[in-house]
Amino acid sequence: MRRTLRRTLLALAAVSAVGLAAYTYACGSYFTHPSNLRSPYGAETERSVAELRRAGPAGLRAILAEYDRTSDDSLLPNIDAVAAQRDARWSRLYWYTNLDEAKSAAAAEHKPILALRMLGNLTDEYSCANSRFFRTALYANSNVSQILRDRFILVWTSERPVPVVTIDYGDGRVLKRTITGNSIHYILNSRGEVIDALPGLYDPETFASLLVNAAAAATANSPSAPREHIERSLAALAADWTTSSAPADSGYTTSPVPTAHNATPLAAAKAELESPLVRATSSPVLFAPAAEAADRAISKTRVERPLVKAAQLSNPPHAAKAAGAATGKMFVESPMIEAIVPPPAPAAVPADVDSDLWSTLAQRRHAIARLDQNSIKLIRSQNPNAYINTAALDHVVNNFQNAIAIDTLRNNHLFRRQILNWLLTTPTPMDALNTRVYSELFLTPRSDPWLGLVPDSTYSALTGDGCSIN
Repeated sequence: MRRTLRRTLLALAAVSAVGLAAYTYACGSYFTHPSNLRSPYGAETERSVAELRRAGPAGLRAILAEYDRTSDDSLLPNIDAVAAQRDARWSRLYWYTNLDEAKSAAAAEHKPILALRMLGNLTDEYSCANSRFFRTALYANSNVSQILRDRFILVWTSERPVPVVTIDYGDGRVLKRTITGNSIHYILNSRGEVIDALPGLYDPETFASLLVNAAAAATANSPSAPREHIERSLAALAADWTTSSAPADSGYTTSPVPTAHNATPLAAAKAELESPLVRATSSPVLFAPAAEAADRAISKTRVERPLVKAAQLSNPPHAAKAAGAATGKMFVESPMIEAIVPPPAPAAVPADVDSDLWSTLAQRRHAIARLDQNSIKLIRSQNPNAYINTAALDHVVNNFQNAIAIDTLRNNHLFRRQILNWLLTTPTPMDALNTRVYSELFLTPRSDPWLGLVPDSTYSALTGDGCSIN
């Protein structure tokens, strides 16, 4: 078996100099065969995983080959650790977690870099909602993952930890969700210069197309290639918008005032997941910053909006009305109630973002995000008891695809367009650009340690306003 593995790694090593170095290391005296790795982690397993991790993509290929041969699910945590990504059995992607190391690998392999910035860690189940959607809809997609493996060096870094809300129903049931936070992919050349940016969630086909175009600009020898790519991309966005016949005053040209309340509705997929929790922690009228930030992604809003419905009686009093019955406690409780239970009226969105508009455009243009079978299998594996009925799975997949289609349009025409204009005016290093993106577009600036979830000037009758730092 060891001889077979050596032959396998030798074949992989022929791909590149980096692969050769990985093979030389992996087959040295310190190499541990992937079949010896088991969970839970022990000291020996941790050392073995670390060795495979240092071996780079070849180490990941080796442990994946062992998994494919044995179908041994006890290897899955080890696979994730080697890849530095949760659900790596589906994506088969190797991620760096240090930009300088990624730049060195990119220079050695003459490849561009795809740099993911996110809340939380890609290795954690409870990373921010959009990064979780990336793992399902994009990284697990067979075509996208092939492009990423073949053409890019991958790196992720964390913007900040992601807020996690736990709801204990008191009868043994516990519900756990993340709230707020967004993610963005930067396409960089091997020197780390920003070529393009893909903020939030995109459908797999659009994501792959934009990646390929940006990669060509990132690897071109011409020094004018980055600027030419940005100009072409802006022209393509303008032409695409014109053909959509959207109203001129639809909010295409401006950005909302940075508050976390605005940020919730602006990403369809995550907004559906997070809105209930965020509205529980921020009042849309008084301080509401977190709800705004969460609603910047429809996909996650849809998931969070119904959080409390599972525990409600058939016709209970609306929780928001109950909180408003006493003014003093309303100021304290309304944020929590509004984040968990949506108000009877439609949730407000920023003046320049009309949710109905994006839905209409998606329908008019027959835009649809199609998940491939690998992504759908991943969804089923995450909750198999809920998807015994095929119709239930189909319903979830269709809703998710529709939300991704809306996200793709909005992210491209609102956020990516703005970022490209920034880059066209003033080429900016990734870290400086990222600070601006999280402050002005995602509305979760680093300057706010509580991400809009703690209202100003509101008395809570709690020690330290209920805030603590451990």
